[in-house]
This record gives sequence, C-alpha cells and structure tokens, in this order.
Amino acid sequence: MALTSKIVAAVLCGASALRRSHKDCYTPYDGQSLVQLSPSSAAEMTAMSTKIDDFDECTEMGDGNKKLMAICDARGATRLTELFAEKAVVVNTDAGAFYRNSSGMAHHSLGVAGAESSSDFYASWQDHEARTSRVDAAVRGSGGAAKLEQIGTSHEGRPIMAVRLTGRGWQPGMARVVMNHQLHAREWIAGMSGVYAVEQACQKASKDASWLSGVEVVIVPMSNPDGFLFSESNDRFWRKNRKVNSGTSCMGVDLNRNWEPEWGGASGSKCSNTYYGPSAYSEPETQAIKDLLDEAPNSIHLDVHAYAEMILAPWSYEYAAHPRRSEIDVSGRLMQDAIQSVHGKRYQYGGSEILSAASGVAPDYSTMTGAWGFTLELSPGDGNGGFAPPASLIQPTVEECWAAIAAAIKWSKSAAPPTTPAPTPAPEPTPAPYCHGESSGPDSDGDCKCNSGTKCYEDGSYRCTFSSTARYGSLSTRYFLPSCSGCQCQSR
Repeated sequence: MALTSKIVAAVLCGASALRRSHKDCYTPYDGQSLVQLSPSSAAEMTAMSTKIDDFDECTEMGDGNKKLMAICDARGATRLTELFAEKAVVVNTDAGAFYRNSSGMAHHSLGVAGAESSSDFYASWQDHEARTSRVDAAVRGSGGAAKLEQIGTSHEGRPIMAVRLTGRGWQPGMARVVMNHQLHAREWIAGMSGVYAVEQACQKASKDASWLSGVEVVIVPMSNPDGFLFSESNDRFWRKNRKVNSGTSCMGVDLNRNWEPEWGGASGSKCSNTYYGPSAYSEPETQAIKDLLDEAPNSIHLDVHAYAEMILAPWSYEYAAHPRRSEIDVSGRLMQDAIQSVHGKRYQYGGSEILSAASGVAPDYSTMTGAWGFTLELSPGDGNGGFAPPASLIQPTVEECWAAIAAAIKWSKSAAPPTTPAPTPAPEPTPAPYCHGESSGPDSDGDCKCNSGTKCYEDGSYRCTFSSTARYGSLSTRYFLPSCSGCQCQSR
C-alpha cells in the first residue's frame, strides 16, 4: 500500500501544477460559434466530419446518432454554412459561455467511497485528483478483493492504473472481462463511469466472494491521464494524449486510432484530432492497455467512450459483419437490455453500419486476439451537451454503464471463451528449481508470474509461452512455464 500512496501523491502533485497554468478549460472557445450539422446519410456524415477536421478554424465535437457538432470561429462557421447550406446551423454564438454555464468545470471533492456518498460525488464533474483518491479508497475498502496496480506510464510520466479483481479459482484461459475508460480526454462522463464501476465492483466482490468465482475482472478507470488533465485545466474539448510531435507545434495522438488491425486508416496529419501516430501501438498509453489485454485470453473487452448512446459490436474498421456476429450479439443484446432496465433508455446496438467505420480502434485489437471487443458510447445521445453534458446526467449514466458491465461479467461466467479451439492436452512442464517471480501460479500446474511492473520475455522476444498456450494459442506478458530457461521478467 506504500506504493499506492506514492503513486496517488505523484498524481495529485502533477495535477495541481498543471491546473495553475490557464484561466479555465472553456476559455479557448469564448466568442466562437457552436455549429450543428445534420447529415442525411452515413456517407455524408463521414464527409462532414472529414471537412470539419480539415478546417483549421473548427474543432470537431463528435457525432451523436444523427448529428455532428463543431465549434468554429466566424470564418469557419461561415465556410460550413456555405458548404452544407441548411444542413449546417449556428445554434450558439458563444460556445465557451454556453458550455461553462450548461455543463461546468471539474471540481475537487474527495468524500468517502461507498454507496452512502455516491450521489454527492456523482452530482458534479470531479477532477483527476478526486477520481484518483476515490478509486484508491474503494480498493482499500474492498477487504482484499481488489488490487490497485500500475500498468503503465503516460507520456508526461503519470501512472496508468488498473483495478484487478481475481475470483476464486480463476486461471488464465478462464472467463476474463477487461474494460478501459476515457481513452479520449474530453469524454469526462466515460471516466466518471470508470470510478463508479470500480466502486460497485469492489463493494460487490467484498460482500459476495462467489460473485467472481472463476472470473477475472480488470478495470482501467482512466486511460489518458495527461489528456484529461489538459482537458480539465486548459482545453475542455482536447481529445488526444499529450505526445510532442516532431516538426510541428500540434501535439497528441488519437489513442483510439493507434491500434491494429487496419492502423493507418485515420489521419496522418499531426494536427488532426484523429492522428493515428507514427506507428501502431506507438503510445505508452496504448501499450499499457495492450499489455493488459495480452496477459491472458479475454472473454469481453469494453472500451468505454461518450457520446451517442450506442453499443458498437466488431468490426469497427469495416462495414462487413464479423463472421461470428450472431454469437457476439448474444452478449451485446444482454448489455443493451441491462442498460434499459436501469432508467428505461435503450441504447442503439449494432456495428459500423449505425455510426461509421473507424480504423485502428482498441476493441478491434481485442477481437482480433480472441475476445468480443465492444465500444460502449455512453449518454448523451443527440444534443444535450455532447462531450460536455449537464452534470445532472452523470449519476444515471454511470448507473447505466455499470449495468452493462455487470451483464458482461454475468455472461462471461457461463459462456465459453469466444475463440476456443478443440482442447489438446498441455505437456507436463519440466520442474525447475524455482520461479523467478513473486509467486507461482495461479495455474494448477504452477506457472510462474512476473512481478508487477515487469513483463515477460522469452529468449529475447516479448511475451512468453505459458500453460494455456497449447489450449488457446496465446502468449502472455505475465506468466511463463517453470521449465522455460530463456524466460526473463524485465521492465519495458
């Protein structure tokens, strides 16, 4: 727990220093126009989004089910309205003031984790300090059911944390659900849902030890700490991470265009909101999530975003349906029903056909490696603030998100792993004098495990053979066979 305290202290210190540098996060948008565009088809939506991205005078504000939003200076607003005629309408002439009044800024209210104070914490936007402390408190109050681990370090040196809940009897190759929240900095409600998910999971696991029997759940409540801190202090609608790009003053990489498969299909412009980076998995934030996914086979991976009120099934990079789409839809529809059961809101369910294709996204990677990877686009739908909705929407939205997560966990407990070949007996490992890790297991045949903060290399190659390899065709960043004389645990 000393490590956890040091990490939290480092996060708080860095956040305080950054916050002092700017008036507030809406200042860049004071006096600019908020433009709403209404495409008549998916193709026109793509064309409009591309044009907004091309205009230096405009900031793309994402899309709901049927509309696009942009913040533009006077010249940019004129160009959009001239180009798209009645389909582009200026809905407000001072976007900064509009969002400052309707949504507000992030606050620092710690409180005590738990159901009793949840309504207070989720009544307003919370800053990175408050969220970090809240997650730490939830894990400390879990009675050992959860562990807080650092899985990576951001470009600016901030820890990327995960909460791990490993059920009784779980082994790699059994049910595993991984979720990451707020890859895009401006999607504050996605990060708030991550904190809520940690609280709910910790409470449920501590009260009912059987809930996660045979299941591992890992939650990354904040995937882009640098970007979020910049969003809360300097630029409310900042999307990317804070990578310093060579040859330009434009910063950042879109962390949800930085993946295989189909990396390189977004924008190669370093100034674009959807800049895909110099190579696939180039960003430390991407690598942290990838390493987590690579630890063991996964049943479901949820990449939590906002906004649109949608559950997006794979594939995202193309419009053609995944060949096992009918199987994927079982868990997807269960999450859709679970969300509706909370407040009566029915999220739209489907693939790229209901939004638009997007290449290089995280859930396509997890699907490619054997999971069912979903993008969960939280509230709001069209309008109602987009990336900066009213704070009154936080509580119902985090409750809806948790319902979807709980449904995914429930499904994973009774379903076979998505890609399970006919099992073949694993060879008996040759006994080794010792496991050079913090412990043996958790496999019954005694896999070794690398210490937290280190990754496994086999004969110099990243990722190691472990006991589930023969059954599931997977390599691990964490586990290795005791008989592997060429396996080493080292920092990346």
